[in-house]
Amino acid sequence: MYSLYYYVRDNGDCPCREWRDSQDGSIAPSIDARVEQLRRHGPKLLNTEMMCRVAAKKTSERIEGFYELRHEGKKWRIAALYLAQIEAFILLCGWRKNQRVQPEDIAHARVLAGEYLASGETSERRMQCL
Repeated sequence: MYSLYYYVRDNGDCPCREWRDSQDGSIAPSIDARVEQLRRHGPKLLNTEMMCRVAAKKTSERIEGFYELRHEGKKWRIAALYLAQIEAFILLCGWRKNQRVQPEDIAHARVLAGEYLASGETSERRMQCL
C-alpha cells in the first residue's frame, strides 16, 4: 500500500477533500475506486491512461511528479504530486472535465503544487492522511 494525503493549505482548506465531498453519488464511487487503485498500485499507474503527467508549455512551469488522476467516462480529474523519495501521493484538487482544455483548473492545481513544494515536501501540517 502506498501513502496518499490530501494537501492542506495554511488557512486549513483542503481543496481535494472538499471537492470530493461535494460530489454526488454519480461520480463519488468512481473517485473512491480510483483513489483506492492508486493506494494499492502507486507508481505502477504513472504514465497510464489513468494517471497522466501534466504537461507544461514552458520549461519553467514544469513541476516534477505532477500528475492527473483521471476517469474518462465520468469526466473528472484530480491533480496530484508524486513524491518518489517518500513513495507518497499528495492529492491537490479535483474538478469535472467539461471542455477539451481547461487551463484555469490546471493553473489552480499548479498554484497548489507550488504552495506545497514551497512549504517543504514532508511538512506534516500540509498533509492529511486519507
